[in-house]
Amino acid sequence: MTMTFLLRFAIAAVLSMLIASLIASRPAVGATLLPAVTVEADVVTLGDLFAGAGGVADRPVFRSPDPGVDGALPAAAAIAAARAAGLDVDPTPIESVSVVRRSVEVTADDLRALLVDEAAARLGAPPADLAIRFDIEPHPIAAVSAASAPATLENYSYLSNSGRFRAVFTVNVGASLKTVDLTGAAIVTTPVAVLVRPIARNEVIAADDVLVERRDRRFVDGGALSDPDRLVGMAAKRPLRAGEAISASSVEPPRIVRRGQLVTLVYQSPGLALTARGRALADAAMGEAVNVLNEQSRRTVEGVAIGPDKVDIQSRALKTAAAIAAAQSIQ
Repeated sequence: MTMTFLLRFAIAAVLSMLIASLIASRPAVGATLLPAVTVEADVVTLGDLFAGAGGVADRPVFRSPDPGVDGALPAAAAIAAARAAGLDVDPTPIESVSVVRRSVEVTADDLRALLVDEAAARLGAPPADLAIRFDIEPHPIAAVSAASAPATLENYSYLSNSGRFRAVFTVNVGASLKTVDLTGAAIVTTPVAVLVRPIARNEVIAADDVLVERRDRRFVDGGALSDPDRLVGMAAKRPLRAGEAISASSVEPPRIVRRGQLVTLVYQSPGLALTARGRALADAAMGEAVNVLNEQSRRTVEGVAIGPDKVDIQSRALKTAAAIAAAQSIQ
């Protein structure tokens, strides 16, 4: 029994030595340096630079570049920092690591959005009616993407009744705040229907001849139309310029009968239809009354324009007859 125990002990010892030898001969698995990384924080950690950084992944080792900047970190510096933290590193052919700090772009429109409510309150106008114009348009600025407010309006000074202002903003660019000092004008606008091309006198305005623009309210005539539907289908009473704001007094229903032109006189009643030629004595739009000289009888008759160069004398005759009958019944 003693010999059996000793034999088993010897076998176990040999196996233990073999296992230990195998473990010792296997290469240790180290962390792998990454060729390119993107970070958001102010510092770069070992976990940003190495895959498999383990328990030291959160250790900061370098300061991050500015937002939006592509920095180059020597691989030797990254490996030295890892080894100083006790991290085994796999061999690598990488010579440098591209480090980019994620950013968000702050544009001129972003700054306008910060300013519009303050300016609207000062001017007593709805924010939607306000146009913000900077004297010099600022270039886009790369700000920290993780910031709760990449840009902030710090100060707004209203300079005069003309809408002039000075605004001071700060933009979070990482290690510091960038100050942006701008001047400009806050303008209250109103919608105006304008022409996209010149319109000749008597020309009918089509839907694609009109668009709606917002213009400085101070310089818009009170009679200017804002609804394009009030212009479409109307005729110009005078030559109209492209870009001109149009008032109701500048347009009229198109004339379908012109003074001096030959027209067809139409009279219809049950079982009877008569036409004659006449000459219009005035212009008329659809549905308007117009006097016509009958070319045959040389008498002037009154009718209603019902189409291009066509005048209905029946409706006028019936109205006249009805008026006479009503007058007689009163008597």
